[in-house]
Amino acid sequence: MYIPFVSEQNNTTRQARLSDPDYFKYGQPFGAENADNSRKVESTAVQISNFRTDQPGESIFVNISGPTNCMTGVDYTWVANAIGGSGGYAYQWKVSTNGYKYYDFSDETTDSLVKQFPPDLQIWYLKVEVESSDSKYGCATLVVHLSNYLPLPVSTTGFFSNGNLMILSEEDSPTEEIRIRTEFVVYPNPLKINSIVELFMTYDSDVFFEILDLKGNVFSSQVIHNVKQGKTIININEVPNQIGVYLFKIQTSNEVLTKKVFVY
Repeated sequence: MYIPFVSEQNNTTRQARLSDPDYFKYGQPFGAENADNSRKVESTAVQISNFRTDQPGESIFVNISGPTNCMTGVDYTWVANAIGGSGGYAYQWKVSTNGYKYYDFSDETTDSLVKQFPPDLQIWYLKVEVESSDSKYGCATLVVHLSNYLPLPVSTTGFFSNGNLMILSEEDSPTEEIRIRTEFVVYPNPLKINSIVELFMTYDSDVFFEILDLKGNVFSSQVIHNVKQGKTIININEVPNQIGVYLFKIQTSNEVLTKKVFVY
């Protein structure tokens, strides 16, 4: 049975938090011009918020609410809720197959989107752009743009994974300049409750954790700031819905480490 805004797998609702925009990723600050990192949130969730705008300090933001598991041939509804600015919002929904290149749904210019998904794609990314003339800048024509991204696993059969994990590779891949100083272990849980990554650090660093498919599409990501030396637990609140092999990737200030994990 489909229950809107609630996870179909365990009847719990989760909310992702946006990363601190003052921190850097790959040498670029979050929100920098031409940096496509505003979509990075801690997990794929039923509702996410994105506070990136073109004006520093702008308080307008937008939520997308809707399902995160989708079957082909079924109508699903997503709703955008913009808050802040001077109101009179204009919405434009967009879609992508890789999370980077987006296409307009030209007929979808309201705060809600109703769509079916075709059978030839496994993951779509939804994005809504909102425009609002903000009079507090003293210019009625000033337009503030903001976007929200929602990765959506799409099943062609209706069969989703049970969230079980099988480790296929224990090979770490540090950068060439240094020897391995960081390790992480994935502890699968057959009940898909509290699967974790156990991270062992020998230096202090921010940590960027991602789950990707083998094509490089990001399923979920999170940033853990100010990780200290020693052991740190990263909770995996959501694993991919599609059966297959995925990369669990950890990036520190000095290293990039990956493990292949079979989700079934």
